[in-house]
Amino acid sequence: MPITIEPLGGLGNQLFVYALGLTLAERLATTVEADLWRFHKYPWHIYELDSFPTHIGRTYTSMVRKRVGHRLRLGPQAMTRLGFRSTGLWGHLVMESESTFDSGILDSKDNSRLSGYFQSWRYFEPVADQIRNDLLSPIHSSEWLDHTRRHLASRGEWVAVHVRLGNYTQITAMGVVDSGYYERSLALIDSLHGKLPVAVFSDQPELVAQMTCFRGDRFEIVISPQNTRAIDTMIAMSEATALIIGNSTFSWWAAFIGDKPGRTVVAPRPWLDSKTYDERDLLPLHWYTVGR
Repeated sequence: MPITIEPLGGLGNQLFVYALGLTLAERLATTVEADLWRFHKYPWHIYELDSFPTHIGRTYTSMVRKRVGHRLRLGPQAMTRLGFRSTGLWGHLVMESESTFDSGILDSKDNSRLSGYFQSWRYFEPVADQIRNDLLSPIHSSEWLDHTRRHLASRGEWVAVHVRLGNYTQITAMGVVDSGYYERSLALIDSLHGKLPVAVFSDQPELVAQMTCFRGDRFEIVISPQNTRAIDTMIAMSEATALIIGNSTFSWWAAFIGDKPGRTVVAPRPWLDSKTYDERDLLPLHWYTVGR
């Protein structure tokens, strides 16, 4: 029986649940399926795991879940918080009860359905290299990506900075990382690598261009066409000599897929404004953290 994943959010969050699903499927010698019901009337993101070669054998949208949605989750969610794993009409429902790594989830049975974000590299260590390689081979690579990679490579060593705005300005639990974090992170990178050219990526480049911390000849605001896929921007960022990420799983993955010895990654601490979120298992131990 397959492992079923329920992706939600942008590409970064979709990748975490996929990575866990693949880990379980490899251990159980089964396949991965994706139920896309959560994207029904979802205004912020689209399904993007089809932008690179995956090991998902089938994607579908369960009509019952589209109609009744989260009302199905109230009972199982309460049970999960109490330490139970629920089994029902759609198989073993595995829901995360907290933001930190739960080793018991790796013991999930076949026919499990994964519902949650599962934001930890520890869930998918056995398949990490496989996912890196797949992500770096996008389906239908765009002209923008090819041009941007050549352009940035021509600058020699360079630093990528990611500023996540968008709907974070509407979700108080997330919190927007301010310019002070980027100033301190740039000072750290400069002390380790010298003053390299900086390419700034953002979902709202017009606002980033107004931030004083990114003014000067060494800074370039990377502007992509409106229809640019998330994976193209992720790959472009991943090739930087050093990376200053925002509190975004999108730039987390850009840092992760390009990780190698001698490469510097800086992440914000705390990760979110939410007091209940614990990032201890999200950030790899060799990454630097700088206070927000």
